[in-house]
Amino acid sequence: MNKVSNVFTIQSTDVCKIIKQLQLVEEKYDFFTIDGLQLSQFVQLAIQPNNEKESPRNRVKTILLHLAGDFETNACQLSDQLHLKTHLLFKEAQYKLLFLKLNALLQAYQPEKKISIKEIIDCVTVADCVALVEREV
Repeated sequence: MNKVSNVFTIQSTDVCKIIKQLQLVEEKYDFFTIDGLQLSQFVQLAIQPNNEKESPRNRVKTILLHLAGDFETNACQLSDQLHLKTHLLFKEAQYKLLFLKLNALLQAYQPEKKISIKEIIDCVTVADCVALVEREV
């Protein structure tokens, strides 16, 4: 019997393009959802970098960069003073995803701890997001 392999590799820029294309389709059509998330949001949520060896600070920054569609920039290059709404998170759904991702990150360190959506919405800068996780770790 012949075994067929359908494995292929995509670059991080390709993931960004896929997400952007999904968002364009979702703007025009009533697309299906997965657990209440649009497909583009679900894909963003599912992309979890394998960076357990990095500091909580850099892990938070990586999450922010990915939510903004930037899969190229190294987390340590992201300024703590960068304003979230102006430079990184433009849609309300991105804050929901940030909530889910930061909550999961925090629980990787402290399973009994949780972050509220209000705490996420109150974050103004990158440093606010980092502090939110670091004070609980």
